[in-house]
Amino acid sequence: MQKIKLSEAMAEISAELQIPVETVQDIVQRSFIPLILQNLTKGRRVVIPKLGVLYPARARRPTQEGIYRTIPKFVASPAAKKILNSKGEKK
Repeated sequence: MQKIKLSEAMAEISAELQIPVETVQDIVQRSFIPLILQNLTKGRRVVIPKLGVLYPARARRPTQEGIYRTIPKFVASPAAKKILNSKGEKK
């Protein structure tokens, strides 16, 4: 499995939409990501159509101080699962 960096994804979006990379970076880094984190911090679920749902959840284990942290969890949508599994490798 290969990784794609956020900068590469933003370059692809820029090329597809024919807008400057700086505009895409501004939208993603100054608006989209902070908005998602803000809503997760408030205990809200973030639904991204055709991708899935991000939601805040309690960590399974406490820290050494006995505090349970809040962590983001993700559940893929049925559409995302279908797309991923249609390109799956056969053993």
